[in-house]
Amino acid sequence: MSKQITTIPARQDQSDKRLKVAAYCRVSTEHEEQRQSLKSQIAYYTQKICDNPDWDFVDIYAEQESGTRVYNRDEVQRLMKDCRDGKVDLILMKSLSRFGRNTLDVLLMLDELSKLNVVVYFETEDICSNDSRVKKYITMIAAAYQEESRQKSEAINKR
Repeated sequence: MSKQITTIPARQDQSDKRLKVAAYCRVSTEHEEQRQSLKSQIAYYTQKICDNPDWDFVDIYAEQESGTRVYNRDEVQRLMKDCRDGKVDLILMKSLSRFGRNTLDVLLMLDELSKLNVVVYFETEDICSNDSRVKKYITMIAAAYQEESRQKSEAINKR
């Protein structure tokens, strides 16, 4: 009795689709070292996205703004709009602190992105927003960044 092998063709589904990838880069001041950091982030993520054959480069969203509030950050607003419009599947980011230093703002944005099936990868922390264990971690880290910002602000105001 000979064995017969049946070949099942692969389905064309989401796994075959190239990801639409963007990066968000932010620094909070206009100091020369911060400007250089922003330029470095932009160059790094442009190269990283363009070098991956499974990714389509969408855009780099970059700004020099404080991370304490979302409403005054034009580039993060443009990124969120592009995500709502279905232009982005994956957002690369140097660190959670680049996304924001207000815990509520960060969680609300991540919740909206999750509902839009957009994943955020935070490189420094090596975490993706779609990991079920990550919400607790993100809450703790974002709260720490928020407290750090509050302490810096108080120190500046005391001068």
